[in-house]
Amino acid sequence: MKPVVVHEDPERALQGVLESLLRGRGDTTPISATLPSGWTTASGRRIVVQWDGTPTVRPPVLFSASVRVTVWAAKPTDAKMLATLCQGLLLSYRGGPDIARLGLLAGILATQDPDNRAPIASFTVRVDMRGRVLAPADPQPVDD
Repeated sequence: MKPVVVHEDPERALQGVLESLLRGRGDTTPISATLPSGWTTASGRRIVVQWDGTPTVRPPVLFSASVRVTVWAAKPTDAKMLATLCQGLLLSYRGGPDIARLGLLAGILATQDPDNRAPIASFTVRVDMRGRVLAPADPQPVDD
């Protein structure tokens, strides 16, 4: 039997990397997987990181996920500038234990959130995840 190879959640891994890179620059903008209900522009800036799919899977070597980063802010310029910073930080990342490398998929798109009318700016990155081989499971007893 072939080894079982899995990868970590690219969304969570990228959230952790982005948070670390931003905190290193003194930026404490909250990062999450979804926009909190009731968020308004008065709530302050917010970064949302979402896994959009895994278009390339070649186990055990390659798991490439598409991950979208979206910034909500009170002003269009603030959303675009923070998105630009996030994109620059991520594209300079040299890889780590879970993420082998990051690459740009789509550049910054600025628009307005149709639900709350807030300015948003988003971009997508390709996240190449490192695979991890699971240890073999103990054989399960067979019931007669």
